[in-house]
Amino acid sequence: QLAAGVDPDSELVELLRQQMKMRQSALASERQQQISAGADLQSEEQARLAELDEQRMAKGIDAYYSGQYETAFVTLEPLAERGNARAQFRLGIMYLRGRGVEQNLGAGTNLIENAFPKIQAAALAGEAWAQADLGSLYQTGLLVAKSNKEAVRWYLAAAEQGYAGAQTNLGAMYADGKGVAQNRTEAVKWLRLAAEQGDK
Repeated sequence: QLAAGVDPDSELVELLRQQMKMRQSALASERQQQISAGADLQSEEQARLAELDEQRMAKGIDAYYSGQYETAFVTLEPLAERGNARAQFRLGIMYLRGRGVEQNLGAGTNLIENAFPKIQAAALAGEAWAQADLGSLYQTGLLVAKSNKEAVRWYLAAAEQGYAGAQTNLGAMYADGKGVAQNRTEAVKWLRLAAEQGDK
């Protein structure tokens, strides 16, 4: 604009305009690339954190089922604080039973209540861990009407997917004849499968 004001008929005016447009376009493209690169980095960081959380969850669940309750509690607590329903449920059970932590019925119930909607949704979506947890709720009558038959249904769904905790609970239900006809052979089958996975 300054050049046009000095000499509006100069050929340099149009050349300068084109160069300015090219420079503005290049700057806009560079800015978009920076934004995109930032989003990619953020996405990579989120993926990395999610992977670390999955590893922490696996470690905590393994510790729980091998009877290392204190390790399980310390490992799962940060996940529960960030709203992970599976970790919240497991910590809730640990509080209720005094495993790895001093028994606290209020804290245990609150954690399980917070996790319940996500557990229910995940169970209906076919997640084995959630099906096993829902089975536990039906067996104990916590948050839902107590029903050994429903407990067996959910345990079986998870056990058939190879979930050790559900196999143990299902085996116990067959052994005691709760929610299902007593059957020693079925009880031994499911308990053996769970034991082979290290469920103590």
